[in-house]
Amino acid sequence: MTNWITNIAFQKRYFIPLFLLAINFILKIWHLDFQSIANDEPFSIFFAQLDVHSIISELSSGNNPPFFEIMLHFWLKCFGISAFSVRFLPFLFSVFTVFIIYKIANTFFSFRVAIFSSLIYTFSNYHQYFAHEARVYSFFTMMTCISMFAFLKILNNQGVRKYWILLLFSNLLLSYSHYFGLFIPFIQGFCLFFFKELRLMHFKNFIISNALFVLFYIPIIPILIQRFLASTGGTWVKPASFEDFYTMLWRFSNVPVLTVLFIFILLAAFLKWIFSRTRNVLYINSKVLLVWFILPYLSMFFVSLKYLPSPIPIFLDRYLVFISIAFYLCVSIALSYIIEKVKYGWVFYLLPTFVLLGSFQMNIDNKRNIRPVISRIAKLKTRNTKLVVCPENYNLNLAYYLMYTKFYPSGKNYKDLLSSDLAKKGVFAISNKYGLSNLDIEQSEKLIYLDVASEFSSPGNEVFDSLENYFNSYKLYEFPDIFKLYVFEKKGIKNRRN
Repeated sequence: MTNWITNIAFQKRYFIPLFLLAINFILKIWHLDFQSIANDEPFSIFFAQLDVHSIISELSSGNNPPFFEIMLHFWLKCFGISAFSVRFLPFLFSVFTVFIIYKIANTFFSFRVAIFSSLIYTFSNYHQYFAHEARVYSFFTMMTCISMFAFLKILNNQGVRKYWILLLFSNLLLSYSHYFGLFIPFIQGFCLFFFKELRLMHFKNFIISNALFVLFYIPIIPILIQRFLASTGGTWVKPASFEDFYTMLWRFSNVPVLTVLFIFILLAAFLKWIFSRTRNVLYINSKVLLVWFILPYLSMFFVSLKYLPSPIPIFLDRYLVFISIAFYLCVSIALSYIIEKVKYGWVFYLLPTFVLLGSFQMNIDNKRNIRPVISRIAKLKTRNTKLVVCPENYNLNLAYYLMYTKFYPSGKNYKDLLSSDLAKKGVFAISNKYGLSNLDIEQSEKLIYLDVASEFSSPGNEVFDSLENYFNSYKLYEFPDIFKLYVFEKKGIKNRRN
């Protein structure tokens, strides 16, 4: 009997994917709670504590469907709302994704492609960031990979029935987790309609599967239409410029040198294919990967261009997370195609692998470190000192750190209760200068103002100007990134900076 340790087939099927899972686990868990809870994390944590019906109702007016928050709801019931706890769920999704990437590449392409694409993902700063964020994006990536794995299984006639079920299930979870999840069934439909060999074999089952998909998706269609119409009027996402076409690939690739190298590999493989005798032959699995990457990347880029009369700005790094895996697979396949001889091929994988290792960061700064700001506020604020924060939607982030034990929705008017609880601590979140009118600041000798990049989300708010008119002196405590903390007082000295 062959020793299982030296059995190559055993290693490829079990040992190597388990090793990749272990590496991802270690790299991603190390700094899981190092960064402050920030951005939209407080939103997910707060509303995930509602009952399921209320989560669905609340998120019906938001930018994402509710499935991730529903999962998080049950997770928080078991493990609490600490930064480590809430991020552990997306961390698990991110870790498991490498196994699916490996399975896709090793099953439908080659072992070399499987190793290299898995390494690009493992040492991607882009995906390291999403592994440390209590949001939907690592789940979005994982379910995209599962869906495409099932689709490729169907195309290759491997256990077709069960993979049609898996395809339907994964596409529904995708689409109930993020509206851009609809790109995946669209990509699959595009492949089946435009590739004749697929249309002849799978057209009937595809129609049945998508009829079921639409049936289960009907409840969310009115909300989807509403959100689409809202986005056409402009969102907080900036329209894209031509340089963003390259910088997005840079985000996928850690550093510029890798971006240029990956682009060169793709172009070199394309030129080799053009000038080869078999240029008319492109295997169906490769066609699917190209559509997976190129179709959404180009479409999302061009509709977002600022040069259009009415751009729809959706070309954002987190919205394109489901495309990045296709990019890694395409680069790996292209390199394998260029270097066909296995004996020498591994040598050409060393350079990009070393650059990946050298550019990888285990702890990605989310540029929202509120902890030192909270610490400074605690030193400055007395019981009677008001703390004003702008923009208003930052109230959840402050509440997470200032009212940790009460950071949960209670009662029907939980938004008002949250504001009331913050007000009891002397904390008031406003969106513009008119919010100051209810605070009686004329009677205050001292006031603390936290400006969290307010001109971005609340342009023209004039809060600082109004406070400067009420008080004749202030100190500014500057912090990295987006925080400016002002202490306004009625004194004779004006505009001192600390």
